[in-house]
Amino acid sequence: MGEVVELHSKRKRQVLKPRTQVKKDRAVNAERLPRMERVASGIKRFALDSLRITAGHLVGLAGRLFWLIQRPISFALMLGTVSMLVLLGIQAANGWPDPQLVLLSIAGLFGFLVTAGGYDRLVRALFNLERRLNGE
Repeated sequence: MGEVVELHSKRKRQVLKPRTQVKKDRAVNAERLPRMERVASGIKRFALDSLRITAGHLVGLAGRLFWLIQRPISFALMLGTVSMLVLLGIQAANGWPDPQLVLLSIAGLFGFLVTAGGYDRLVRALFNLERRLNGE
């Protein structure tokens, strides 16, 4: 094994941050700039709060509309799933005469099941997002 040799580094340099225009303006006009900053900050907060509240109301409206039509859509998706199962059963009873129709019915079955589960999660996610946007 070798021995550990301590390497001495050079003197650390100080990194000077350049003065920005804002700092220069503060130095020149100390009274006016903080007031302007407060006004700008207030306008920005008002705009962001208005945007957040509007987005919360729109997401809530979408969530309620999706919730209102959830039962008919779930019923239609259930009928689609049952029809794909019936089609698969008919193909199985006839000895699988059309393999493309079998693959289509299997893909449709999975598609209807995934859409049904995704729709329920979408409604819950919209309500949770509305709650978060409204600050509850």
